[in-house]
Amino acid sequence: CEGRGQVIPSPCGTCHGAGQREERVTVSFKIPAGVDRGTQLRLKGQGEAGKGRGPRGDLFVVFEVEPDARYERDGVDLHQRLEVPWPLMVLGGKFPVDTLYGQDEIRVSAGTPGDQVVKLQNAGIPRLRGTGRGDLYLHLRVDVPTKLTSEQSELVRNLQASFGYAEGEEEGFLAKVFGSDKSGKKGKK
Repeated sequence: CEGRGQVIPSPCGTCHGAGQREERVTVSFKIPAGVDRGTQLRLKGQGEAGKGRGPRGDLFVVFEVEPDARYERDGVDLHQRLEVPWPLMVLGGKFPVDTLYGQDEIRVSAGTPGDQVVKLQNAGIPRLRGTGRGDLYLHLRVDVPTKLTSEQSELVRNLQASFGYAEGEEEGFLAKVFGSDKSGKKGKK
């Protein structure tokens, strides 16, 4: 009798005397913007029926969020690697960027190094229990072309020569560290 003080002599085949039956139902709910893996959402009164005609319990939904190939998430902030053409890194200018909220652009300064990080404010994930959004951090990488036309190759060689780096005259790493010996003499042992 499970403490109820009565025994049902001929229980029905559906609930076997428990007074409840198992049933699958579809529940609809709105997913709040900004949920992350492990976030729990409580749906009041959507759980199992209470014993002895008690109120229904609550249903807890635990979210799993699939990663996006373009972004790496850090709380409400996003990080993205961004390939920028090397002439733009050298000369500077504007560069278009796709964000979660549409097209934006960043300003790249002349002479920007290849490991620069640019922050786009308010372009990250919405704050779950608050206002505003996180930021988008763009990790700039130099996009070096792998195939050049003969005209482009000649232009790059001329540019290289204008900086004083003639082809084939570069010193190796060890020569830069220990000094080069262009006279052909071997170092002391």
